[in-house]
Amino acid sequence: MFVEITRPLNDLSPLITAIATGVIAIYTLTLARVGRDQHTAAMEALGLGRAEFNATHRPKFIVRDVFPEEMGSQLVVRFTVVNVGDATGRLEESSRLVGAQFGNQLFIHPRSFGKREMGVFSLAPGEFKEMVCPYERTIGEVIKTFKPGAWFKDEGDVGSFAYFAGAMVYSDGNGLRRRTVFRRIYSEAHKRYLRDETDTEYDYAD
Repeated sequence: MFVEITRPLNDLSPLITAIATGVIAIYTLTLARVGRDQHTAAMEALGLGRAEFNATHRPKFIVRDVFPEEMGSQLVVRFTVVNVGDATGRLEESSRLVGAQFGNQLFIHPRSFGKREMGVFSLAPGEFKEMVCPYERTIGEVIKTFKPGAWFKDEGDVGSFAYFAGAMVYSDGNGLRRRTVFRRIYSEAHKRYLRDETDTEYDYAD
């Protein structure tokens, strides 16, 4: 009697095993799909969060501490690039020039397009990089070609002055490019280069 009862079950055991295996396989695939979907959703949320952070936090590159220094027979300008923003930025294009302007001579600002005169580097918020820009003339020639301190406009004549000017193009985490343009005028009284407060076009950051 026992043999007769258990025989049908034994005959069905391969089928039961196959069904159980199929159910387990389907369950495993479902878990994998759910896990993959959750991972994708998490990565998308992370990407949106990063993009939102980059949109509300921006780098801002400026120039500080501009002063002349003698290096042998050559006069150079030492300056510092500082990121005063609240996000990391990458300098991609740059130009800088130190020279002299005479009388009412037209000043042409150096362009940064396609140039990397300051190199390529990244600055975190609050980080800085000290740099040097050489004069195009020797110290003796510079002294002969401009009057120290006569950098302000006086009775329609802007006088002659030494200047340090340039432009920087930098990008944020989203690839958005911004531009800083600067021009500093040498002041004999202060022995360094100061902002030209009479001309806002030459010292700004987009």
